Parts: sequence; structure tokens; C-alpha cells
Amino acid sequence: MDATTAPPAVAPARRPRLGLRRAASTEGGQRERPAAPVGVTAPTAAVRRPARTPWAALTAVVVALVLLATVLVWTRNRPALASRADRVAAAGAASTTLEQLLSYSYGSFDDHVAQVEPQLAEPFKGQYASAAGGSLKALAQQNRTVVQARVLSTGVMDTTSSTVRVLAFVNQATTTAAQPDPQIDQNRVVATMTRGPGGRWLVSDLQAF
Repeated sequence: MDATTAPPAVAPARRPRLGLRRAASTEGGQRERPAAPVGVTAPTAAVRRPARTPWAALTAVVVALVLLATVLVWTRNRPALASRADRVAAAGAASTTLEQLLSYSYGSFDDHVAQVEPQLAEPFKGQYASAAGGSLKALAQQNRTVVQARVLSTGVMDTTSSTVRVLAFVNQATTTAAQPDPQIDQNRVVATMTRGPGGRWLVSDLQAF
């Protein structure tokens, strides 16, 4: 025989079982119901939740009061907005004023300025007076310029209690001595309308884009 000893016999590995216990036979040949899987316990009665502590209830009340106070402060400090009637009136005033403001003739420029200025408010009133009395008048007279403006449509952008911003689409037909045929310019302007004396809506700012 070889001096080397044979390795010890290894028992075949058992298949893992599903963890179910066999049902034991009882007398009479009947089997008991299969037992529950190992590691699974039968359902027990519902676990009662611990009673809510007074501190939890107090915290909920405090949170509710803080939220209520926040809403009240925001409501009180919220800026008042112009009413629907104010928005309609401001948009109408913007349409009328813009047509007069953006229309002018070299032959009656001073009359035009005198007619428009009462419909303006600061700071735009001062800006317009400075421009009208300077380069704008000089260029109009030099080129014999006539401009006729027409507001096609308006829309309210936003409001406060005393101002309404109005977007206006304006066409300007311009003629000069060198160009007698009207040249049409399509413009979009935003007029800030401010409530003035007697509740009149005046142009306090004008931006073109």
C-alpha cells in the first residue's frame, strides 16, 4: 500500500430547508396543521400608541399662533393695489396722453409743449421740458418735422395704490422736408401713470423699448 493515507470521507451536504417544521402525525393517521415558519410569530393585538403629552399639544398651539401672526402681519403690510376702475382710468389716460405727447409739428411746437405739460408729473415732466426746450425743438424746426402718433392698444402691467404701469403699442407717422412720404415707426412704450391732484392720472415716467 501507498504510505499516503486516504482523505477522510466527507458527508454529503444537506440541502437547506425552507424553515418549515414537518407536521407531526397523530394517532388515527391524521396530520396536524403545518406549523408557522420558523422565525415568524403570530400576529398579536395592536400596540397602543403612547398618549399625546401636554408638551406636544402646547407646541402645536404655539406653531399655529405663529403662523396666524405671520399671515396677519403680511396682510396688514401688503401694499394696496389700484382698483379695477383705477386701472381702466389710468390706461385710458395713458392712451390719450401718449398720442398727444408723441405727436408734434415744427410749426406749433411751443403750443404742443404747453398742451402736454399739464398731463405730466415729476420726474418725467422736468425731463420732457428740458428735452423739448433744447434739441428736440431745434431738430423739428430744422427738418420741418411733423409726427402723428396713434396708440393701437394698451395693457396694464402692474399697479400700486397710487401708480399704474401701462404698456402701449404706438405707431408714429413722420414726415420731413426731405421725406414727404410718411415713415411709420412701430414703438412699444411703458408709461408709469401716477395719481395727481383731483384724481387725474399723469405720466410720471416713460420708457421705450
